[in-house]
Amino acid sequence: MTFTHRQTLALKAFYLLLATVTLYALFQRRTYDDPFITYRYAENLRHGAGFVYNPGEHFQSTTTPLFTLLLALLSPVWGNLPRLANLIGVLSLAAGALLLWELAAAWKAPWAGWASLLLYPLFPLAITPLGSETPLYIAFCLGAFTAYVRKRYRLTAVCAALAVLTRPDGLLVGMILAADYAIRYFREKREIPQWNVILLFVFILLPWFIFAWVYFGSPLPATLAVKQQQGAMAVSQRFAQGFLTILGWYKSWRYGLEAVLALLGCGWMLWRARQWLLFLAWPVLYFAAFSILGVSRYFWYYTPLVPGFLVLSGLGLQAITGLRWVTPPS
Repeated sequence: MTFTHRQTLALKAFYLLLATVTLYALFQRRTYDDPFITYRYAENLRHGAGFVYNPGEHFQSTTTPLFTLLLALLSPVWGNLPRLANLIGVLSLAAGALLLWELAAAWKAPWAGWASLLLYPLFPLAITPLGSETPLYIAFCLGAFTAYVRKRYRLTAVCAALAVLTRPDGLLVGMILAADYAIRYFREKREIPQWNVILLFVFILLPWFIFAWVYFGSPLPATLAVKQQQGAMAVSQRFAQGFLTILGWYKSWRYGLEAVLALLGCGWMLWRARQWLLFLAWPVLYFAAFSILGVSRYFWYYTPLVPGFLVLSGLGLQAITGLRWVTPPS
């Protein structure tokens, strides 16, 4: 069955609305302690006290300036910040699933698209950080990959920059895509240098970095050193060690099956779908970076690994059921 462009847009809008409304109805009360730091910054910003946790103290202890600003801007419309944050979160989950679908469609891997569309918004590790910036951050990262594959480079720069403003580790996505573009440019000479895209990326980031340097004395959040010290405590776990603890939360047959499919998907990707290596570089480098940093184990730090896991599970289904549906890389 084929659909017109208008019908496709209507189906996507229907999915986005249905998923958002359903998820919000189920998880509107979902909350945990960490985002309340950001809520307080947003509340103070809204009432004119500045970008501060305590009025008069210019100390940066939130890692998500964009999410803070977004909450502050929307709070006059909806003053309940935890509920507002959850709405942004479920909308981001639905949008992230659609973006993964788009990426799978571009690379002709429908099972990866279906696995993402059906499983990502309901995956427990994707839902547990609702109320924080994590779902929005992942949506921007996925938007950057999807736009890049479609060769919409300006949109790629916008999404990548917004990902950095939502969480500093979003810089990994920009680095991966820039490296891939540079390799293709020098190897194939088929692309025109996109200097304006780099300038756009810098132009979006520069105002915040200048403001943070002047206002806080540094563009880097002060929480990184705290999280590293927590990871070194005897009662805590560092990121890499904590990954095994997180895996222990998922012992049911469903996750075992998805893990087996993901292993099959790894083999299939290396054999017939190597274009996915670009996308899978993100969770791999993310895991390596957080392991090297040695931060403490917080469950929301592992959520960016979920899209890669679901994509691999979908590719595993692709290997079993649809060899002809994947176009081998040239």
